[in-house]
Amino acid sequence: MPSFEEQSEQWKLDYEGLSTHAAFFDYDKDGDIDCYLLNNSIRSVGGYDYRPGQRNIPDPNGGNRLLRNEVDHFEDVTLESGIYASAIGFGLGVTIGDYDGDGWQDIFVSNDFFERDYLYHNLGNGKFEEVLVSCIPEISKGSMGADMADLDNDGKPEIFVTEMTPETEKRYKTKTTFDDWNTYSMMQETGYHRQFGRNVLQKNNGNQTFSEVGRQAGVWATDWSWGALLADFDNDGRKDIFVANGIGKDLLDQDYLNFYSDPAVVRQLLKENPGAGIKKLIDRIPSVPVPNYLFQNQGDLKFSNVADDWGLATPSWSNGSAYADLDNDGDLDLLVNNVNMPCFVYRNETNQSQNWITVALQGVPPNTQ
Repeated sequence: MPSFEEQSEQWKLDYEGLSTHAAFFDYDKDGDIDCYLLNNSIRSVGGYDYRPGQRNIPDPNGGNRLLRNEVDHFEDVTLESGIYASAIGFGLGVTIGDYDGDGWQDIFVSNDFFERDYLYHNLGNGKFEEVLVSCIPEISKGSMGADMADLDNDGKPEIFVTEMTPETEKRYKTKTTFDDWNTYSMMQETGYHRQFGRNVLQKNNGNQTFSEVGRQAGVWATDWSWGALLADFDNDGRKDIFVANGIGKDLLDQDYLNFYSDPAVVRQLLKENPGAGIKKLIDRIPSVPVPNYLFQNQGDLKFSNVADDWGLATPSWSNGSAYADLDNDGDLDLLVNNVNMPCFVYRNETNQSQNWITVALQGVPPNTQ
C-alpha cells in the first residue's frame, strides 16, 4: 500500500503563510521538478488602494516563491529569477504552459482583488520576464481559478480564468458589484491594467498576444467560480471546460450589504445579541448552493453548458477540482472538493468507441511511471 511521510522541512518547503496553490514543473530543463509556490497576502486588502509600484516591493513575510530543485532540497530563487514577491499578490491560481511555443514552460498567475494577473515569459536562462500588459489587452478583476490548454486545435494554448459573475439575471443583479469609470481609469493610470468582473477566455493569436473572447464563446459568467479545468471529457478531440463554483456565504449580496451598512441596524443587532452579535451578522448572509458548469467544446471556440445533461449540476459549494482516468478505461473522471458537504467523485461514462490511447513509458527511472 502507498504511504506518505511529511518532509517539507527536510526539503525546505516548510513556508509559513497563506498558501493557496503550488505548481511543480522543470522550468530550467535540468531534469528535475522545480516548484512555484502561490501565496495569498497576509494583510487585509483594504489597506492598499491603487498605489503604484507596490508589486516591486518584496514582502519578507509572504509573497510568491519560485523554488529551484537542488536534488536534496529546494532553493529560493524568487527575486533573482524575476518573480514578484510583494504583499499585494492575492494569488488564487498558478498555471504552467508554453504560451509562445519556444519550448520553455511559462507561468500564468491569477490574482484576486485589485492586483492584476501575471504572465511570466521563461527566457530560458533561469530568468522570467513579466509580460502580461504587452500580451493581454484586458483581464478579469477578481481572478480565481485558471488553466491553459489548446482549445481550438491550432497548436497554441489558450488561457481561461474564472471570476464571480453570475449567469442568471436575478443573481447578476443582486450579487454583482461594478467599478465606476473613475476607478477603472485610476487602475490603468497606476499600473493595474484593464480589469473587468467576468470570466475571460484569452485566445492565443500566435504572435505573443491574446484576444479576450469569453463572451463570444459563451463562457463569461459561471457565478463564484474557483476551479477551472481544460480537458477533453468526451474524447471527441476537442478540449472542454469544467468550472467548480459556489461560495458558502454570498458576501456580495447587495440587499444584505445595503441593509447592514446602516450603523444603527448593526448597533441594534449587537445590543439584542450580547456576545453573539458578530455570529448573527454572519449567519444572516444569504447562502445558496449553485450547480457547477461543464462547457462542451462545439468547435470554433463555441461552447455549450452540458453539466445538467452529463450529471454534473448538483447544487453545491465547490472549489478545488482535478481530473484523472481513475479506472483506466480511457476517459477522464472528475474529483471535486466541496465546502460543508462530501466531495464529488464523478465516473466518466463516455462511449468507449471514442478516441483514446494508452502509453507505456520505457527508459531509465524515475520517468518509467
